[in-house]
Amino acid sequence: FLYFIGVHLRHDFSFAPRGMETPRDQQSPDGAVRSAHSPRTLEALVPPTRHTPGDMSQGTTVFDDEASLLGRREDLGALNTTSDGAGLPCAPTFSRTVDVLELVCEAVGVVPDDGATLMALRRCSKAWADAVSSAVRRGDWPDDAAERVAGVMAPELARSAVAARLCVVTQQHGAVRHWLREVPAAVLRSTNADRLLRDLRTLFDHVPRPTTLDFDNNGAAVTNEVIDAIACAVGTSLQVLNVAWSPLSAAAVAPLAELVALTHLSLTDHTLDAASGAALTAVAAGLPRLVRVDVGRNELHAVTDELVSAFAVHHPQLEYLNLTGAFGITDECISDVATHCKGLQFLDISGTDGDIGDVSIGDIGMSCPQLQHLRFSATASAVTAVGLEHVATNCPLLRTLDISNNSRTTADILDVVAECSSLTALNLQCTNFGPIDGPITAIAKRCPQLQRIVIGSCDVSDVGVIGIADHCRQLRHLFVSNTGPKLTSAGLIAIAERCPALQRLDARNCDAVTASSISAIGRHCPQLRELDVSENPGRVTDEGVICVTRHCPHIRMLRIEGTSWRDKPTVTDAAITEVANFSRKLEELSVRFT
Repeated sequence: FLYFIGVHLRHDFSFAPRGMETPRDQQSPDGAVRSAHSPRTLEALVPPTRHTPGDMSQGTTVFDDEASLLGRREDLGALNTTSDGAGLPCAPTFSRTVDVLELVCEAVGVVPDDGATLMALRRCSKAWADAVSSAVRRGDWPDDAAERVAGVMAPELARSAVAARLCVVTQQHGAVRHWLREVPAAVLRSTNADRLLRDLRTLFDHVPRPTTLDFDNNGAAVTNEVIDAIACAVGTSLQVLNVAWSPLSAAAVAPLAELVALTHLSLTDHTLDAASGAALTAVAAGLPRLVRVDVGRNELHAVTDELVSAFAVHHPQLEYLNLTGAFGITDECISDVATHCKGLQFLDISGTDGDIGDVSIGDIGMSCPQLQHLRFSATASAVTAVGLEHVATNCPLLRTLDISNNSRTTADILDVVAECSSLTALNLQCTNFGPIDGPITAIAKRCPQLQRIVIGSCDVSDVGVIGIADHCRQLRHLFVSNTGPKLTSAGLIAIAERCPALQRLDARNCDAVTASSISAIGRHCPQLRELDVSENPGRVTDEGVICVTRHCPHIRMLRIEGTSWRDKPTVTDAAITEVANFSRKLEELSVRFT
């Protein structure tokens, strides 16, 4: 079984626990050495989650006593004989998903007739459980991860429900126990309220003091009973609660007041409506430690001036505030934030309906000197150079500025942007400023630390892009999609030659994309991870794709959609074969209409 786990986690285990012999290898007639058991991945042992007839999650743990095993013997046999119609056994519930030994028995078709046989096997498997615990704690962190974060499972494990749940139950085994603190959404993914409650109880049995809980796409399963259960179990220790795409009723919002240790609250993506937003206004005063609030992308009128002001008045320590898509908020509540939250570092008011302008942005600039990130994309707002001037003058730490998709913002604001010398990320997409070669060159010269620049759908030529290449040598992300005929391959070649740290290039529908410019990116930018050159018919060829594939070993995303010319492909099987042979870390490949 440890070998099965090793395949899934990309670890090899070549030792056996003390007192045990490894299975003897068998030699086939052709001389090849094969294991006594055929290898399987963890997904092969446990099919994707489906609803299971009958509930077998009550009281199940990794190692049970003989009496409880005998009590579930019929259930175990029924699982093996019950099919989902495709010849596969129905998936187990949370607890049975991680019941290590029973999974092995099911995988090899063994259903012991007596509990003693299972217990004998189970006593042998404890040492393996310790090893599995060690493996999931080490995890499989990506190469570009700065360091492994204490209390957090590796991203690859966190994306898989089976692996993430295995990580949960192995907290009771191994040399280092109960290390997990942040629980990802893959662990608690049920859309049934009763099932979600049972999964929570199982989680708290193995991880008694988590600091982070994530719920994503749980539908209406996150009820007031679920929030009550969280408050009762971990109300004094939970620091981060994230709920997305899971509509909360007003009754479910009320128990949030009992999460007294909460520092980060995220209720996003249609989680709040007008009623639950009003309930949250009443709850705001009961969360004394909040420093981060994210209520972006909710239903119309869910986030109001009253709610924002309540957070500002009761939480002067607030550092992060995301109000994306908050239709109906005005200058008044943003000015309240400026008045009470002097340590604010992050403010996002993108997607609001235009009632926020120079008055409140100027207040933020004058009152919040620690501001590092300001975004007011697609606000239809009246923010001009006058309001932004206060930010540029009084916020020396400003690193991120997003003023994209604002039709009412005029080009004179770019002169103010150039005064923000600490910028590392700038988004000017779809700003309709007219030609920006001069302003973008001046910004690049005065902001040499820029690492991310978005100028898609802007009127820019080789002059502006070469100016970026000359002054922003730390550039990592460049977005030049839909920039028109003024930008040619000369601009991208300059980026390739002078910005070797480039990791992402988005050049969809861009005349600068040619075989020579893509090849230059491949030869000079070995750290490249994401490349999107879609919608460039006839300009993406085998030559460029092969060059990127062979010289960029970290490439994870490659999009070359819509590159055929007059129904004739310019990227052929030869290039895709090279991708298969060399791009070992590739996660996404898009080749439609090539």
